[in-house]
Amino acid sequence: MWRRCGSGCVLLDRRGFVGCHHHCGGGSCGGGAGRSQGFEDYKNAARAKDGKGAVQAMSNKMLSTYLELKELALTSSEEQTARLGTTWRLVVYTLRAEFGASELRAMTSADVVAAAVEKGLISEGALDRVLLGSIEVNGDTAKAEVTTADGQASGLALEFTKEFGLWKFNPEPLLYLGDQAFEYAAEQQGLTVDQFVDRTLSTLYGADRLPGLKQPLER
Repeated sequence: MWRRCGSGCVLLDRRGFVGCHHHCGGGSCGGGAGRSQGFEDYKNAARAKDGKGAVQAMSNKMLSTYLELKELALTSSEEQTARLGTTWRLVVYTLRAEFGASELRAMTSADVVAAAVEKGLISEGALDRVLLGSIEVNGDTAKAEVTTADGQASGLALEFTKEFGLWKFNPEPLLYLGDQAFEYAAEQQGLTVDQFVDRTLSTLYGADRLPGLKQPLER
């Protein structure tokens, strides 16, 4: 379904920018047109648990965030990790479960993203409820309003950055929706979020490993 941006000059589909209808000097086009394929590419990659595909759609800013998560898996205490959002907590615990300290220390941000996506830590249900609304472009950056599948505003916005001629996006705001999905799943099972996290980890890796996953890999 094709739509136009607020100024009527950028043709949009659910993937983002696909071309400028005519030459404009500014406004919401930011003086030029671009192409953003990252949003749908990322959703498709997450559904398929295609780690490499997800990496290709992400901005460098988000890749840097995954390096921080790697560091947390290596060094953060149980108390520090417990303060993270549910999605980030599960990423940290999964990295600890899947990799030894030396192996994880050597991993790149792309490796960490791929591991998270391939383990299904991106909520597919949350992604399926997300569409792009109005988009504002400013040179090599842009922001897209996030709407739900029924057209309701979510109060969130996705950031896009043009990197080496390609539009990449930062999916971090979607983690808020992912956290909501985990909270809903916990509620449906009559669990607190902490109990849900523990049950998920116990199911995946065994209850005997749970105490160790709460501790940093580098001690």
